Amino acid sequence: WSKEKELVNQSFPENSALIKAHGGETSAELIDSVNIRKSVSADKNIAYLMELYVPLNLISNKDIKVVFEIYQDMTPFYEAISKNKQTVWLWTIIGSVVATLIFLGIIWNASGRIEMQTKEITRSKQDWEDTFDTITDLITIHDKDCNIIQANRSAREILNLPDLTAKSSVKCFKYYHGTEKPPVKCPNPVCEKTRECNVSEVFEPFLNRFIEIRSIPRIDKHNNYLGLIHVVRDISKKQHDEEMIQTHLNHLNALRSIDKAIIGSIDLRITLDIFLEHTTNQLHIDAASILLLNHKAQTLEYFISKGFRSTALKYTRLRLGEGNAGRAAVEKRIITISNLRENIDGFANSRFFTEESFTTYFAVPLIAKGQVKGILELFHRDLFIADQDWIEFLEAIADQGAIAIDNATMFDELQRSNVELSLAYDNTIEGWSRAMDLRDKETEGHSQRVTDMTLRIAREMGIKDEDLVHIRRGALLHDMGKMG
Repeated sequence: WSKEKELVNQSFPENSALIKAHGGETSAELIDSVNIRKSVSADKNIAYLMELYVPLNLISNKDIKVVFEIYQDMTPFYEAISKNKQTVWLWTIIGSVVATLIFLGIIWNASGRIEMQTKEITRSKQDWEDTFDTITDLITIHDKDCNIIQANRSAREILNLPDLTAKSSVKCFKYYHGTEKPPVKCPNPVCEKTRECNVSEVFEPFLNRFIEIRSIPRIDKHNNYLGLIHVVRDISKKQHDEEMIQTHLNHLNALRSIDKAIIGSIDLRITLDIFLEHTTNQLHIDAASILLLNHKAQTLEYFISKGFRSTALKYTRLRLGEGNAGRAAVEKRIITISNLRENIDGFANSRFFTEESFTTYFAVPLIAKGQVKGILELFHRDLFIADQDWIEFLEAIADQGAIAIDNATMFDELQRSNVELSLAYDNTIEGWSRAMDLRDKETEGHSQRVTDMTLRIAREMGIKDEDLVHIRRGALLHDMGKMG
């Protein structure tokens, strides 16, 4: 094709591909069987025809003057594509079905895993809740405004908590302490400030028990304070055990102090004063007194007391079997009167006794080596209920008191015997001296004069008094040979 009439004797068609080729660009156009009959006389068997337009430069002129049009029958190519298209569609359908099955399998497998994981999470949640409710300690979870938002079974039952799922606030101090505001030593502000666990042990009157409160701060990943976890343990038994241990330790120390007093002092009054001091302190009694047994008169006589406001019992003198103390001595057992105000017969003779306002009374026999040494009387101004541990310590401390009295009595008797023996010895020596003087009247009184002179000389020499006794005896007997 050409626009030049002299080159091609044919008009230039209005064809976009041809126009583009004339501009210097190779172009092509695909036409179907309908358009083929319009544009070119072609074989009716041609279904698809490609027209290729190639621009040419003439040697004499570089401008495009001529465009060659090349025809190519594309029918066999499209028939091959059609066949391949069916194959492609078949495999596409098969692939889609397989992909769908695979996708459904993946979904089914994922659903199974999700269901298993859901069951596992549900089971773990149930295990956690069962464990949470099985713990005997009280566990409550609080927000930062002191509201209980979750609690285990023990806390719900002991604190009598309402339904926590309701929107109403459940203040922790109301159910832990029975107050309308937080206590002075509330751990909430402390934990919010320190971000550390706080532990305290207190006696809570509202719960009527000793408790250990462990407060654990709740902190999110941004270090924001969310509230507290309260773990509250009943330590009443632990506290009771510790108190019992301390009480027994105090009892042992008291008994040891009494032992030291018995060993370190020969004065019975000093020993028994220490004894009564420990007795009233350790037994938590208001007043106590000791009556000693006079074996010769067979009477119980007042000796020492502590804790009295008056001289109510200072002149007590009871026969064995008389009054409460006399009965305890005869029966050798503890006599207890729970209410002296209704049974004051044993103290009716003391006009000051009613002023003491005593309520509870104990009469304890002090027995050593099977013999009653005295009576320990205990008085308390309130009703006093004695338990077994208290009675056992009372018996132990009464034994110590009896030993103290027995030791002091034995020492006094030994001293008395020693004095009596010394006096008898001196009287014997003086008797022998007088006998010698009676035998020789010319020297009558000589031994006594020599003795007096010897003692004066010995004192001038600075000889100790304990040695003068022996010098005196020697002087009295210096002429003993005359007895032969």
